[in-house]
Amino acid sequence: MSYRQIWLQRSIDFLARLENKLRRMQMPKVSQGVQWAQFDAEQLTLAAPCFVLSTGRCGTLWLTKLLRLSRYAQVNHADYPELIRHGRLAYEQYAQEPRVFCEIIRATRDEFIARAYRYGQVYVETNNRITFFAHAIKYVYPEARFIHLLRHPGDFVRSGLNRKWYGGQQRHDLGRIVRRDSSGSWQTMSDVEKVAWLWNETNQFIKNFVAELDGQQHIQVRAEDMFSDPTVALSICEFIGVDDVEPEMVVKMLKRQINKQRQATIDPYKTWPDSEKECVRRYAVLAAHYGYGL
Repeated sequence: MSYRQIWLQRSIDFLARLENKLRRMQMPKVSQGVQWAQFDAEQLTLAAPCFVLSTGRCGTLWLTKLLRLSRYAQVNHADYPELIRHGRLAYEQYAQEPRVFCEIIRATRDEFIARAYRYGQVYVETNNRITFFAHAIKYVYPEARFIHLLRHPGDFVRSGLNRKWYGGQQRHDLGRIVRRDSSGSWQTMSDVEKVAWLWNETNQFIKNFVAELDGQQHIQVRAEDMFSDPTVALSICEFIGVDDVEPEMVVKMLKRQINKQRQATIDPYKTWPDSEKECVRRYAVLAAHYGYGL
């Protein structure tokens, strides 16, 4: 990502926060009856924030813009700190140091969630770097809810290749997970295989995590369904607990292309030779589980 793109993204995030601030000004000052001095770790356990768990490149920015249409949601797509490197560390080390990662979540998200809760809003985060913090989030905020958002693995791999993932030239490569084994096979894998493995490993992690949750605490959404059926987007709003996003607003949003790849050099997945598709099939073994044909 270039400095210009980083500046543009930060400007977008600033404007989004300004928009949320203007919305809060229109709402009761203390809609939950909670004063700032009352907030502590115990008080925050009552909040029910919502986190979108995903690989990224699956419609999270579009979902962010949709939910920002609601007065009752405070939505952040790339909070700072983004936890880019720490997301990878959570993947690698959470089991050994759970308290460390719980404190990272408290230090970087408590104030956002407290602010939303105080104003009667739901805090929603669509930042995919938060995915591997899922266990820590559940521990710190027991009432948290989760959306598992995913996309066709072939289309995801194509997107990753277009953005030169694992090329070492982007700051987000600092936080991109890698295969952990002693065989050294990661170094010999092709870029297609690496991104396909990333899709599978991330969704396997999410699949295992949500299996431990109460059924009311999570939903699963395929990006293709979200982009083609307005009722899917409305069901997401219902799950989060916002009721002021109207069907016509969703239909209008569906006509917009958000965060589309501008300079795609890789052909669409469906046109790939079978040898390349086989690389995806070999690593994205969860595809069939989620109803995707490869």
